Amino acid sequence: MGTTVRNGESAAETAFRVIADELSRYTIVRLSATPDGVASRRELADYVGTRSTAVETRKRVTARLHHVVLPRLEAAGLIEYDPRSATVRYYPEPVVESLLDHVEVESKESE
Repeated sequence: MGTTVRNGESAAETAFRVIADELSRYTIVRLSATPDGVASRRELADYVGTRSTAVETRKRVTARLHHVVLPRLEAAGLIEYDPRSATVRYYPEPVVESLLDHVEVESKESE
């Protein structure tokens, strides 16, 4: 992603948009915590579902990941999503990682 403009957005604009969306943010947090940046859609749904402030069933979270969140993250160049194997691979982006570090610190301080 870098400073490249993709879909009319700079890397910073994309990063802010991703971090602003709760499900996208938790998806990236979970993927960045894995040693190889890979997780199944089910693992992501379990993780995201337990952290989201929205009351949704795992089935709804899984559907939202499949139809909305993962395609959006893939279009931003942050992940590779294979719907057939339900596998997601994360490609770390420094701007996103930096924002996540700040957001995580802020949320820990407010607890």
